[in-house]
Amino acid sequence: MPEPRISASADKAVPRKMTVFFNGGCDICAPEVGVYQRHAIAAGRDFIEFVDISPDVREGRRDDIFLKRFHVETDAQMLIGVDAFIHLWRELPRFRWLAGFVAFPPIHLAAKIIYNRVLAPVLYRRYINRLKK
Repeated sequence: MPEPRISASADKAVPRKMTVFFNGGCDICAPEVGVYQRHAIAAGRDFIEFVDISPDVREGRRDDIFLKRFHVETDAQMLIGVDAFIHLWRELPRFRWLAGFVAFPPIHLAAKIIYNRVLAPVLYRRYINRLKK
């Protein structure tokens, strides 16, 4: 049986890079991102880098924009909030179904409203209150 041929374009892998920025000081965010990190490792997604931005807060270099929302940076763009989650979930086999579900237009709109107006502000306030203690 002849071996399958690989096209010239298929053997030239396009390097992908994804950086996930998260607030590791958030007692809800950090464990959730830890799950994604373990799944990324198990799925061999070594092009995904997870960056805890909370140490910058302790050093006086607080960047509230990054602390207030989940961010994913790709080669081409910076994604924020629900869109960042969807992009990450698409790369994780066990979460692809969730990416497809949340990307469905009516669900996507509702998820963005809930995340931006309720979840992200509540989690951020909770994080800041924990820092003050």
